[in-house]
Amino acid sequence: AVDVAELEVFAGRELSLTGRLDTIRGKHGILVLKSGLKIYLPHLDLFLRGQDWFKWIGKPCTATGLLHTYTKDIEGYRGPSLELSDFDGD
Repeated sequence: AVDVAELEVFAGRELSLTGRLDTIRGKHGILVLKSGLKIYLPHLDLFLRGQDWFKWIGKPCTATGLLHTYTKDIEGYRGPSLELSDFDGD
């Protein structure tokens, strides 16, 4: 996907996306797709509680979950998000 409009057809569906992991304040994740599109992973710290997920920052990862394409008002981020059901750091 290159933009939110391209993702819109998948809104409300469970899907897996692969990209480079980044973070907002060490609490939330951002999955940066090959196109540069950023997908918000809310509370990744809680989802991966007990795991050393910081080792995956800057590396390819796959996140699976329910896609929301509406804009979230999260400090430091605006855009689509995944309600996580699975995460795999490669």
